[in-house]
Amino acid sequence: ITDQSSKDMACSVSPKAPAIVAPVRAGAGIKFNWNPWYASHKGPLISYMAPYEGSIQSVDVNKLKFFKISESGLAADNKTWAVDEMMANGNVSSTVIPFDLKPGNYVLRHELIALHYSTEDRYFSQHYIHCFNVRVEGSGAAQPSDTVVFPGGYKPFKQERGLYFDIWRNVSPYPIPGPELY
Repeated sequence: ITDQSSKDMACSVSPKAPAIVAPVRAGAGIKFNWNPWYASHKGPLISYMAPYEGSIQSVDVNKLKFFKISESGLAADNKTWAVDEMMANGNVSSTVIPFDLKPGNYVLRHELIALHYSTEDRYFSQHYIHCFNVRVEGSGAAQPSDTVVFPGGYKPFKQERGLYFDIWRNVSPYPIPGPELY
């Protein structure tokens, strides 16, 4: 997805509600397999969660309020991207469900942003998004309030430096787009 104003920014192109909701304990790790992947498609990996009530079949993903639970971008060496680390790990990335999160149903949104063409006006950054439905189990009470909706979770393209970043020449610190981490 290259259009940040597209409704597909929530959960990718034409998302369909799954038949099941996966149980997960607060504080547990979740792994995502990005196989195959291209070494040229460098950029950050970001995970969000949004609570929902009722049946997932009746949820409008474009109205969900997502909070950011993990992010990784350019390492301190200004050479190694989150995607490089993911590829070195067998194309697997991971995130941890916040340990203090209130139990309930959530959409878990995992995104890889490829920046290889991000400064070319005809291509833009590329967003690879997958959503999963999980039921968080535990005894937490946290209900994060710093949330965003998609589309709209990022500033317009050229105003969001983390989406308009020359990965081939820019060696300055990389600003990961979106809200602050929960």
